[in-house]
Amino acid sequence: MSDPLPSFYVPVILGVTMSGLAITLGVLVASGYLAFFRSARTHLDRVSFRLLVYALVSHVMFGILGPVEFLYVFSGWQCSLVAFLFNFNGLFSLCIFFCIGLNLMLVLVYNVNGRSMEKYYIIGSVVLSSACSVSAYASGRLGLDTKNHLCWYNSEDKNEMLRWVIGTETVWMLLLSAGEVVGFLGIVVFLLPFIFDSRGTVAKHSTDSESQTRGSTRLTIVRLRGIILRIGIYPLVSCLLNILGAVCSVYQLKEQDQPVPSGPPLLFGIMVYTARPLLYSIIAATDPSFIRALQAHRATSGSSSAEQTTQIPPSVCLSTFIDLSVQSTRGADWDHGMGSDTQVENSSFNPTESTVGAAFTTKKAESMGGEMEAVGVAKFAGPSSAAQWDVARQI
Repeated sequence: MSDPLPSFYVPVILGVTMSGLAITLGVLVASGYLAFFRSARTHLDRVSFRLLVYALVSHVMFGILGPVEFLYVFSGWQCSLVAFLFNFNGLFSLCIFFCIGLNLMLVLVYNVNGRSMEKYYIIGSVVLSSACSVSAYASGRLGLDTKNHLCWYNSEDKNEMLRWVIGTETVWMLLLSAGEVVGFLGIVVFLLPFIFDSRGTVAKHSTDSESQTRGSTRLTIVRLRGIILRIGIYPLVSCLLNILGAVCSVYQLKEQDQPVPSGPPLLFGIMVYTARPLLYSIIAATDPSFIRALQAHRATSGSSSAEQTTQIPPSVCLSTFIDLSVQSTRGADWDHGMGSDTQVENSSFNPTESTVGAAFTTKKAESMGGEMEAVGVAKFAGPSSAAQWDVARQI
């Protein structure tokens, strides 16, 4: 076993790692439990949420391997294996989060079916992660880094080590971050017309209740601003962590000729990696799909009626998918055929999203056979509800 980090670093690293691991496991266990109940399962039936679950499972391995790699380092094949698994899981989770942003752009902007693309997201992430990790492991470049006392790249030639780190880790971290930012900007450009035109569009499709329409319009504009913030969370977090991680990796290699960097720079570099599960688990725990599933299960398992289930308020939390709900449609709307449990179940209709902001354009409506109303505030009603909800499930 190599020399450990200074003792006062250990509680900090373990505290961050264990916190992220605990929250991640809590979200996974709760999601698995909720999936057994139909009322909650419909809220979790989203491509983005399933991708999020894959990433969280990877983060569990990431959180378990982190202390082994950074604190309790053994030489030999064990160290090489730990470094391989750590690199694979880290890159796999980055690919999955990139795919979440990519899926949003493909579904909303290019009318691609997200559910049919889901398998390609997984296959692509596994292939890229395996190619980078297996190549470094098979070439014997993973093992005990005697300078930093880490299970990492271990070539004695600093230049060769730098090439391996950049080629199998750093460049992909930066490219995936750049891809997330490009996807985010593409969605922002797509949504801009709705921010400026939603008032006029709603006026053309006004209902009998003008006051309700005006209120819905104002809320739609506010919600669209929130949508952009939610979409931007993952690119922002990813860019922050990936850029800092890349800088720290290169810095550690540049300092190979110096004494072991056991000071703040090394601790900061380790914290960048160990904080990843914690940050993403917090975002996952506040995902509207997850929160609504909890609310639906609580409403149906207690002294609830069908009406209680349909009145779950829209979430204002950060989301891994675009939350387009503005307000619940109650009263007269439900009296005209939307309130029965049978109709809700048969149409896979999400009652909490009975009023939806206009993030689906006329192009999207035409691609679905004209079933979707491309209006500023498009209401789910009658036969079009299943088609609209199917699009939401693709996100």
